[in-house]
Amino acid sequence: MRSIAIDKEQRYSHYSEMNFELHNPTKVKPYFIKSASLIEKSPLLFYKIGFSVMTLLNFVLLYLLLK
Repeated sequence: MRSIAIDKEQRYSHYSEMNFELHNPTKVKPYFIKSASLIEKSPLLFYKIGFSVMTLLNFVLLYLLLK
């Protein structure tokens, strides 16, 4: 995505930068488009938040049902 970014500032300025990232993927932070959603950036965090919200909602509904 970084090599084909529309904004010139976000693209690689030299081939060596791209070459380094291709040969050392564990040393480089993932590149995301700034407007990307949370599920695209961090799917695990998205599902953890969703699970927590649904669990809390279920407890509230259970409390209201038993009240």
